[in-house]
Parts: sequence; C-alpha cells; structure tokens
Amino acid sequence: GKDYIVVGPIISPTEGQNIEVTGNWEKSSYGMQLRADSYRYTLPSTQDGVIRFLSSGAVPGIGRKLAQKIVETFGERTVSVLENHIDELLTIPKIGRKKLKAIDKAWKESSTKREIFIYLQSLGISPAYCIRIFKRYGEQTPDAVKRNPYRLAEDVDGIGFLKADEIARNMGIPEDSTERISAAAVYAVNQSISEGHAALPVSVLLDRMGSLVNQPLEKLQTGLSNAVAHKILIERDGYIYTPVLARAETEIPKHVKR
Repeated sequence: GKDYIVVGPIISPTEGQNIEVTGNWEKSSYGMQLRADSYRYTLPSTQDGVIRFLSSGAVPGIGRKLAQKIVETFGERTVSVLENHIDELLTIPKIGRKKLKAIDKAWKESSTKREIFIYLQSLGISPAYCIRIFKRYGEQTPDAVKRNPYRLAEDVDGIGFLKADEIARNMGIPEDSTERISAAAVYAVNQSISEGHAALPVSVLLDRMGSLVNQPLEKLQTGLSNAVAHKILIERDGYIYTPVLARAETEIPKHVKR
C-alpha cells in the first residue's frame, strides 16, 4: 500500500494501529499531505498489524515474540479473544494470571480511550480539544460531558462558552436550559474582568447574557439566580462578582485598615 503523510493533533499513535482520518489535502515541502480534521482509531485488521500493535508498547508485557505466538495461536480470532475471551491466553506459555490481568487492563484502557475519542468527535469536538478534555476527565469524560457540557468552559483550557455552547447544541440541549444561561452569566462576567472591571451591575450583566443566548428576561434571571445559588457567581449590592474577586473586595479593605 501507499504511504501518506498525515498532520494534526492525533493522540498517542502507535506502530501497527490503524487510523481512519478525514481532512483536507494540502501541498507541503514533502508533497501532498492530509491535514486531519477528525480521526478515529480502528482495530488492526491484518495479523501482521495485530502483532505490531500488541508489541508496540500499547499493551505492556507483550514483546514481539509473545505477540507472534498469540497471533499464531488464535489467528483471525486474536482481537475477539482479547476483547471477549481473554482467559484463552492462559493456554500460551509465559502468560500467567498476573500477566493476563495486565494485558486485559491495557487492552481495555486502549479501547476505552478510542471509544471516548469517537464519542467526543461525534459532538463536533476537534482532536486537539479531545486531548485536552480527556486529560482533564480521563475515563469519566463521557459522563462529565453528558452531565453538563458547559463545565468544559470552566475546566478545560481553550474551551470558552461559545465552544461549549456549540457542543451542547450538538448534544440536543435546549437553548433555554438553566445550565446554558448560567454558563452565559459566568462568561459575561469573565469577559468584563478581562476588560478591567471587578464586577458587573446586574442590569448590565442581564443585557450581556441576553445578547449571548437570546432568551427572555425571566429565563435570564433564573439562570443568573442558579449561578448565584451554586456560588459560581457572587451578588453584592446589585453587582455580580466571581468568587475570587468577591473575596478580594472584602479582604483588601481589611488589610488596608490593619
């Protein structure tokens, strides 16, 4: 088969691992190369591919010779054995219960990561952000994203409200959801801070939130109240602060007085 140059933020590729890639062809000093927009790992389909994948370091404890022995023993059933009938590996010399457990764990973890990345990309999340999200949540990624994708804006570098809102839209979350409007409130306050303000008057904040989410005043007030109730934002004398700046407003005068 022909070799292709693929560029882009593809996480931890290992020798022998098959990858399906979509993207755009572009010219480079090395010739034509494919810039990846999205990708997913697929299980290697040839016996040689399975040997290279198993002995690449992706599954610790298996070297080239042991990988060859496994594939020679099970042939086309190798992937099925690893996924569904792992105990059959005990028929191979040099594989005891301890090594079997390590192989099983490594194989499952590899599969879990692959499935998580497929799930994230189905929501329109780029490979670069998939890496950041997985680093933050690990195997809990699907649950964390399903529970509240707007948390991504607070927890993951580079994902702000607008990107989280796009992800939530792809998940089918209603535009008038309280979580969405609360997240817009936090985003608007943080934007104000970046402009040099310590806080926002409630009326100004509601106006900015309305521009972001295009919802009626009653919904905006409910979303803001939710953020305050969960202490994501702090309200004092008609102004809205982040918790950090609210503490600073209280503590600085005390230090000055002292």
